[in-house]
Amino acid sequence: MIATQSPIRSAAEKIETAFLSQMLKHSGVGETGNSGDQFLTFMHEAQARAIVKSGGIGLTESLFHALAERADG
Repeated sequence: MIATQSPIRSAAEKIETAFLSQMLKHSGVGETGNSGDQFLTFMHEAQARAIVKSGGIGLTESLFHALAERADG
């Protein structure tokens, strides 16, 4: 069994963070017309990390279990 705080979980969290960051980017969250793209990128990434830290949308868990199963077996 893989520990819950493993490199696999960390990778799964990074994937979910990247996914949510792209979702936020394409949703238009934070766009005011005057903000620079660089600031919006940082904002989307920070929001995505906060979402994942608070439980996310379940993608981390799904990826973790799928990857851990492959690593075990």
